[in-house]
Amino acid sequence: MPRFYSSVPIPASQLWQLPQTIFHHAVRVLRLKVGDEFTLFDGTGVEHSARLVAIEKHSAEVALLSQQLVNRESPLHLTLAQALIHHDKMDWVIQKAVELGVKEIMPIVTERSQVKLSQDKAQQRSERWQNIAISACEQSGRNHLPVIHVPQALESWLTQLSSPKRLMLHPQATLSLSTIDYQQGESVVFAVGPEGGFSEEEKNKLLRHQFIPLALGPRILRTESAGLAALACAELLWGDF
Repeated sequence: MPRFYSSVPIPASQLWQLPQTIFHHAVRVLRLKVGDEFTLFDGTGVEHSARLVAIEKHSAEVALLSQQLVNRESPLHLTLAQALIHHDKMDWVIQKAVELGVKEIMPIVTERSQVKLSQDKAQQRSERWQNIAISACEQSGRNHLPVIHVPQALESWLTQLSSPKRLMLHPQATLSLSTIDYQQGESVVFAVGPEGGFSEEEKNKLLRHQFIPLALGPRILRTESAGLAALACAELLWGDF
């Protein structure tokens, strides 16, 4: 059954006119007809069952049939701090990280980042990533939206960091995720470098901020694979996989 996110709060059971974004997707793209049913959610954790009851040229009305609180969120608070990479790869990382249950994504600017964004471009890119996250929530059944932050320089981000469990992916590290002492309820952040990895200076900064170097086996993963592999492993070891 199709699922649609509404940025407008969804009322209790009654007739409701669909917001234009949902109208376009449901009626113009998916070609839903009067009588078709689908699910709506607005990020509060509640799912609403809806049925199309009227379609006009530029609008549609639904009957809200029922609502229920449905929790499909990971029990873990995982943050992925991903160094900026080429746009299509970054889009893919965000989509898959949301499907895996990440709570926050922090795009970071590093010395070797091949993508440089002006302030305006960074804001535009963040809005695009938020839309990708919404689509991933629609697909994966999540009813809460993760936080997609505006890109920040690594050093600036480190000064604001509060997560107690800080892990830096590094192919030469000797520790693996299974050796990490995780306490239930701890928030965890994974820092992932760009193509070419973090510079030596950046590694030292991360170490000074109590990041633990971590390897994901003897094989070297691409930057767009490493963070996702770490999230999946964390869910398997400590979460709901």
